[in-house]
Amino acid sequence: MGDAEVTSALARRASALLRTSEAAVASEEPPSESMSAKMTVQGENRWLVVSGRARAEPFDGADRALLDALGAVGSGALENASLYEQRQRQQERLVAITSSLGEGVCAFDESGMLPFANPAAEELLGWTAGALVVRERHENATDLDFLVEPALRAIRSLVTIRSERAVFRTRSGEHFPVEITCSPIRWTGAVEGAVVAFRDISERI
Repeated sequence: MGDAEVTSALARRASALLRTSEAAVASEEPPSESMSAKMTVQGENRWLVVSGRARAEPFDGADRALLDALGAVGSGALENASLYEQRQRQQERLVAITSSLGEGVCAFDESGMLPFANPAAEELLGWTAGALVVRERHENATDLDFLVEPALRAIRSLVTIRSERAVFRTRSGEHFPVEITCSPIRWTGAVEGAVVAFRDISERI
């Protein structure tokens, strides 16, 4: 769920629970006549604001406590949504950058699962990106160990691994020599996977 969906759901929930006609998430501090809960998302302040309640039923302390609780939950949800959207944008940039490269590029998550392979990797390995993902997740699959093992080493050691003479295998079982670089992916201080880049060096040897 993205930022817009979380914001909309949070406003609807606040309106229903506090019995108000108006609820929204604002980026500027609201006027004093509204009741609001401050939220912090990616270092920026936002406010969950409710208003439009009947004069015969003014907001009380219980309403304030409920709105503060909703704001706390909303802060976490919006933070997660923001991080998710940033990672999605990173993935889109990775696809755009690597789609025209002549060398194969595969990305792994922190557990060693393969969510991405560029067109050159598909061509060199003889697997489609979708087939690579499905095959690599099979618990008994060993035919992609040559690709997975350097990724896991980079993730565990936190260093870039290079080899000028490794051997990869195509889907049909043919072997070919490659030059490979495998680097850990760092995100907000934590290692969240690895990128493996490789090129066929058959013409050199």
